[in-house]
Amino acid sequence: MNVIVTGAAGALGRAIVARLSADGANVGLVDRPSAALEQLAAEVRGTALGVEVFSRESLSEAVSRFEHAASGPVDAAALVAGGGGGGAPIHESDAGLDAMLDANTRTV
Repeated sequence: MNVIVTGAAGALGRAIVARLSADGANVGLVDRPSAALEQLAAEVRGTALGVEVFSRESLSEAVSRFEHAASGPVDAAALVAGGGGGGAPIHESDAGLDAMLDANTRTV
């Protein structure tokens, strides 16, 4: 199974990536480019896809790269990218909440 996880370098994303990998999934880790993302991808033998998660174009390109690397289409996605404020959604501004919802529902 080929699975994309947005927000992969965050706490929730890391947990989801670890579980999917342990269950045998081929995981595409989507988050902003970082050493943490690269390290996690290496640990789970996944594909690091460092992109700006709030850009529809960047995410579309990342999905295409993952499908090429995985030799098949994405079967599922866990969309857990945050709003960028680093806090719980309840503490986000309206604009931050809109950005988080857009990243998780409209871009992938």
